[in-house]
Amino acid sequence: MKKLDIHRMQELEFVYKVESPSELFRSASFACDYPEEMSDLRLEAHDYFLYKRDGNASERLIDEIEKNLQ
Repeated sequence: MKKLDIHRMQELEFVYKVESPSELFRSASFACDYPEEMSDLRLEAHDYFLYKRDGNASERLIDEIEKNLQ
């Protein structure tokens, strides 16, 4: 299994980075209370990582995972 390296971690600008388990609840609550804060970044990331917004992103993701498991 590959770990998330520093370069990849720096590309993830659409997520809240949690340094310790004690920060998780606060970060998740903030994200739920203010969903618009990173909405533009999430849309950009969606288009970059999941190709297009057609309702089939999950299916494509599962297909790719299954291809790489074989």
